[in-house]
Amino acid sequence: MNLWEPKKILDDQEYRWKIGLLDLWIKPMKMEWLVGYEYTADNSDVAVIGGPSQKPESVQWSRFIFSGATNYVQLSPVMPDRAVVVSAELPVKILPKSSAQFFIRIPVWVRVNAGNKMDTLLCEIPSMQLSNSWFGDVINGELCYSIDTHARYDVDPAQKYSGYAVCPVLIHNDSLGQIDFQQICVHVEHLRVFAGSEKLWTNEVTIRFFSNEQPSQVTFSEKKPSWEGGCKLISGERVPVTKSLLKKSFSILRYITSFE
Repeated sequence: MNLWEPKKILDDQEYRWKIGLLDLWIKPMKMEWLVGYEYTADNSDVAVIGGPSQKPESVQWSRFIFSGATNYVQLSPVMPDRAVVVSAELPVKILPKSSAQFFIRIPVWVRVNAGNKMDTLLCEIPSMQLSNSWFGDVINGELCYSIDTHARYDVDPAQKYSGYAVCPVLIHNDSLGQIDFQQICVHVEHLRVFAGSEKLWTNEVTIRFFSNEQPSQVTFSEKKPSWEGGCKLISGERVPVTKSLLKKSFSILRYITSFE
């Protein structure tokens, strides 16, 4: 994952990175840097185009002024700043006392740090445009992002998922009835990002469902993901948690209570 390692760049030259749908340009100058971006329809698996590049006229620059000369930049993948709502490929039914493992591709945000120690945060840019979505009822719901990926039962080993991190979600049905849901709300602001040899990953999320009237118990693993070898931590969670959370996690189509 050379994309996420510190890089030395030259003053007064434009550099371009391609991260999924995001085209990102950076131009360092003395005492200030220019950062510009736009989104394309090309979801390329080529992580870095790199090098000086002529930007299109549609890119709008933002100017960042800071003290101290530097020619080092580091891009880091981080999770979105609020929960995401994702749909299953098909409506999912989990029987009582059963579990199911899912994998969700979460679009990362690209954090841009500068400085000789990469400790000066310039900005964060989503790797793709995200839509707002309200999850839950009017009183107890929350504002989330809606993403166009699906909760899947497996991960394509040949797919590199540029601009995404794979989030493993384990669901336990601890109720006495079958749950039937179509959407999952994942609180990604509590997740870390790891780099494997081929993909980005997050730590695993475990969700325990008790009933439609109760919030689910959500736990975030402290361990690095085990689905790909060589994973190393490259960014921490936005909001650390030290214990399980109680959150509404499913958009329920139907809840069937056992007659036993």
